[in-house]
Amino acid sequence: MVQPLRLVIPQPPPDHGRLLTAHEVVAECFDGSVSVAWVKKHLQAGRVRLGHSTVRWYEKPVREWIVERMTQEAM
Repeated sequence: MVQPLRLVIPQPPPDHGRLLTAHEVVAECFDGSVSVAWVKKHLQAGRVRLGHSTVRWYEKPVREWIVERMTQEAM
């Protein structure tokens, strides 16, 4: 007897926000208070390597990291 086909609907991926370039991270998340070079060298939150030299950052983890840092410095 043939078993009925079961459809498994996968869960959607988590929402990490938009993928941003280093320039966009500086302009939209840091309001220009850090340099593009600083973002490329130091910011690990939300970092995704897409190719040999192509790196992007997810917006949500970057913003969460900024809030966390501000909270730590306020203490």
